[in-house]
Amino acid sequence: MDEDQVDDRGPGRQRDLGISSDDDSMGEGEEGVEESEEVSIARRRHAVIFLCAQQLSLALISLQTVAQSAALVATNQLDNSLPQPYHTSILTGHGWVLELLQGHPDRIHAELGVRRHVFLNLEEQLAIFLYTSVIGLSVRHLGE
Repeated sequence: MDEDQVDDRGPGRQRDLGISSDDDSMGEGEEGVEESEEVSIARRRHAVIFLCAQQLSLALISLQTVAQSAALVATNQLDNSLPQPYHTSILTGHGWVLELLQGHPDRIHAELGVRRHVFLNLEEQLAIFLYTSVIGLSVRHLGE
């Protein structure tokens, strides 16, 4: 704006625009402008600090999430990597069969050639066959 602007109150009066005609003196308007600039700078600094704090918070949350994920993966790997013993038998006979039934699922297949559920089904059929053989009854009589 121009220094010679006319005030609304009358002709010839200079409007107080915060500009002094004397370069060495500081008018009241300039102090207000400087204060508003300081307030503006303070607000911008506050906004920058707030944004930095938010970014730091997000970075910490991300870091915590990565750390928890890594711990979960490590725990799962550890649980899955603990081996179940395979050759542990010191038994013979019935104890050995029970150990096969209660042990590693692949071991009963390796030792007997069948899976656990197949062995249990065969065991039941064998028991029925042996009972039939010992009793000496006819198949017709056993069927009833």
